[in-house]
Amino acid sequence: MKTKKEKKVFSHPFLNRWTIPGVIILSLGAYIIGQQVIGSVLGALCPLLQGMLAGLTGTELTAEAAQNTALIGTELWTVFAAFFLLSVYWRWFYPEYKGSLPGEKMRFWLIFAGATVLFVFIFQLLTFVLSGSKIGFPSLVNLCAALMAGCFEEAVFRGIAGSYLMRQWPGEKGILKTMITTSIIFALVHAMNLLSGAPLVATIYQILNAFGMGMFLCAVFLRSGSLWPGIIIHTLFDTIAFMDVTNIAEGGVMTGEYATSWTDLIGFAFIALSICAALYLARPSVRGDIARIWREKWHLSPAA
Repeated sequence: MKTKKEKKVFSHPFLNRWTIPGVIILSLGAYIIGQQVIGSVLGALCPLLQGMLAGLTGTELTAEAAQNTALIGTELWTVFAAFFLLSVYWRWFYPEYKGSLPGEKMRFWLIFAGATVLFVFIFQLLTFVLSGSKIGFPSLVNLCAALMAGCFEEAVFRGIAGSYLMRQWPGEKGILKTMITTSIIFALVHAMNLLSGAPLVATIYQILNAFGMGMFLCAVFLRSGSLWPGIIIHTLFDTIAFMDVTNIAEGGVMTGEYATSWTDLIGFAFIALSICAALYLARPSVRGDIARIWREKWHLSPAA
């Protein structure tokens, strides 16, 4: 008879049998809990606390200051939610799962992350110059938004969804399936930018861009076994993107109409390059090593 301590979620017949519905439930459930519950609810309390402090000091809290405080509070609480959810996920599957933060050859992958960010910076700078976009240093709100996206989205779509699929689809055959599935979910979530006022064309572009970046970031995660390189790349990539004052509004909402001129073809070239880089990182000759990393992280037998 199993004790409460011995019960594991992978004994659950639904998650063990229905992998695609399972990864949707895990990723979207974590996304809603982390961003809409923890981030939004606790972030909404920040202006109230700021208003109380302003009242005690005899100063006036403007509507713009309250709005910025709410945005920053939501973003920072969502960063907290990312690591909170990762710890819950790790503890849920303990001791079978080693976790999404420890990895292999971390010095190499951190250097790789730095080199990737440098390449992205040069590529984006070229795009800004050719498209005539106004370049500016990101605001504090957008810097926090980049940190939030880098930590939270990597935690949910790679750290939780990606690791779950590598448990469900062990071995070399599951690697590309994991990359594609998590990237599709990651891309479709960006369709919600329409609700924030983003134009349709800009949203479609961002969905495609999210798929390409999702493939690349998932490949990095699977090769390294750690979220840290992806968090660095994702955070700094968004920081660089937020330098585009012409097309990115406060809070990270895209306002420009992408794919309307030949210069925007550079963006589509970047998407194609991201997918090609992902396929190279997960090329057949290294899939055996990737499968080994994930067998060890999940304590699976070599035959799995």
